[in-house]
Amino acid sequence: MVKKLEEIDHTADAGLRIYGKNREELFRHAAEGLFHIIGSGSILSDFERPEVTKNIEIHSSDIATLLKDWLSELLYLHSTNHCYFNRFSVQSITDSALTATAEGFFISADQEDNIQDVKAVTYHGLKVTQTNEGFEAQVIFDI
Repeated sequence: MVKKLEEIDHTADAGLRIYGKNREELFRHAAEGLFHIIGSGSILSDFERPEVTKNIEIHSSDIATLLKDWLSELLYLHSTNHCYFNRFSVQSITDSALTATAEGFFISADQEDNIQDVKAVTYHGLKVTQTNEGFEAQVIFDI
């Protein structure tokens, strides 16, 4: 089984090491990891049809900043729309631009207890590297 992501121990924050065979998969796995943390590791209900669909377009200076900006945008959309995303599709990606879609559902009052507050995606320890197997990234979240 190929690794998708792993949690990194980090004092007072949450960190992830993310893997992908290409940039699209890396960014999808990073988004899944963020919402795994937001969902406190629990499985929030899956859905047959999305209640919320957001089209996202981001331009950044480099691939690491693009990853941070992607996750920050998802966190912003989660906070402002009070929704949980659990399906991600990357339509196009370069080292400095991303076009993607996030789908999910609105968070109900009885699901509130399962939500971990993530305040921000940080630059601390942020990195994206290409390996023989594909791509690997590290990101730390301020909780």
